[in-house]
Amino acid sequence: MPITIGRGPEVTFTNPLGWLRGCHDRIAHFLKVLATVAIRRQWGALHRADREALEAFLRYFREAAPKHTEDEEQSLFPRLKESTAPSAVALRPTLDALAAEHRTIQKIQSEAEQLVERWLMEGQLLPHEGKRLLALLPPLQGSYEKHMEVEDREVFSVAARVLTASQMVAMGREMAKRRGIDPDLAIAYPMEGPPAD
Repeated sequence: MPITIGRGPEVTFTNPLGWLRGCHDRIAHFLKVLATVAIRRQWGALHRADREALEAFLRYFREAAPKHTEDEEQSLFPRLKESTAPSAVALRPTLDALAAEHRTIQKIQSEAEQLVERWLMEGQLLPHEGKRLLALLPPLQGSYEKHMEVEDREVFSVAARVLTASQMVAMGREMAKRRGIDPDLAIAYPMEGPPAD
């Protein structure tokens, strides 16, 4: 049975800002999944449900999350930077800072992914590895929360005001293509079902 995380089925590529917000919901969800398993199991043996949860975490952050970053850096941020609307011009330093944060967050996330992959392969982590994974959780979650809050509150709200309908359509089409989806059928791909971004 399909599952829904965050935004409902009305969010498709024809609503790119809604899709981006939905991706934020999914990021928060999978970070919580990681934290739940890591804290509950520490670095010991994994039960089947734990293994499935960690595999879903890895799949999301390795396959879908990079597309979300590309959506922002290749489709949204450039359009905002091209805008001459005062609110968009004022946002340019924030966009540069957010792009830099993507790199910083990715470094922490990559280390966490490597430890999770090792945990899945070995069945458990060595104590120093498990402690390191637990130590990565607060900066990873905290960085994402702050980052996404700025995007949700500032970037997406400015984009909703200054980008034209044709720019939104073009952005949604790019996002669909990025996922191998025919942009002419993009309305048929609601944000529901197994997380794929």
